[in-house]
Amino acid sequence: MKAPSNHLLRRVAWLLLCVAVYVPVAFLLSMVVYAKPYVWYDQYLSALGLIRLPDGTPNTIASWLLFNSALVVAGIGSAVYFLVRGWDFAISSSPTWFRRIRGWLLAAFGIMGGAGLVMIGLIPYDCNPDWHNYSTYIALGGLGHVVPLCVFSPNGRFANRSVNLSWGAVAVLVGTVLCAMRDLALKGQLLRYGPCQQKLLVLGFYLFIVTHAILLFRHTAHR
Repeated sequence: MKAPSNHLLRRVAWLLLCVAVYVPVAFLLSMVVYAKPYVWYDQYLSALGLIRLPDGTPNTIASWLLFNSALVVAGIGSAVYFLVRGWDFAISSSPTWFRRIRGWLLAAFGIMGGAGLVMIGLIPYDCNPDWHNYSTYIALGGLGHVVPLCVFSPNGRFANRSVNLSWGAVAVLVGTVLCAMRDLALKGQLLRYGPCQQKLLVLGFYLFIVTHAILLFRHTAHR
């Protein structure tokens, strides 16, 4: 089995860059056309994808369609990225058995995380709360494993070791902030911990994907 070509990697880079533009724009537009004023520090992002609000008010079609489509697009883009990155990692020159296993685990967890995001978009909370939550666990389980696997990856076509390790520092910083927020919430000094935590995690993963998309695009720019 051959490693992915530079032509394929460039296509993946373009796909990720398109996803990186569409997702935040769709999220913001979804907030603008939401049936009621959206309060970012008080509501979870999933509220944007509701067909009907908790009080029975119908959400606007534009709001739930934009938000849920963004999740589907993000899930597909993430799955493709980690699949190709894991494939490239496992089929590099003279790979050891340990490297092969790590590469295919990266691909498998990436597909799992992407599938979870797609499921969240296709199953709004008010349509099936249980499966919506299960989908969230699937997405977190998959993406929660791929980031550490990427952080401790060696030099490669997707990123060099220093860039990968820098994301370890970002993960530690985000984790520290989340722990501090949780401590404040337990002391009653921060009442809306959950929605803020969710948005911080989403932002961290978004920046991770954007950074690596740009790096991959630069790597294939002249090939």
